Amino acid sequence: FLYTKQGGLCTLCNQHIEPKEAVLDHSHVSGRTRSVLHRGCNALDGKIFNALKRNGIGMDRLETFLQNY
Repeated sequence: FLYTKQGGLCTLCNQHIEPKEAVLDHSHVSGRTRSVLHRGCNALDGKIFNALKRNGIGMDRLETFLQNY
């Protein structure tokens, strides 16, 4: 259902997802399903947020970093 609702696009990179590469993304806080992502985008999302937490970096700092990258 989400895959179709999203038009077959990953909500992070906005590129088409082949069904075999589609995974459900969920919040580790609430457990709630958020969207369908590429397997690789989902893995990268986890790595980024684990690194942010480990290094004490907030979302505001990450946003500034990405704008200046």
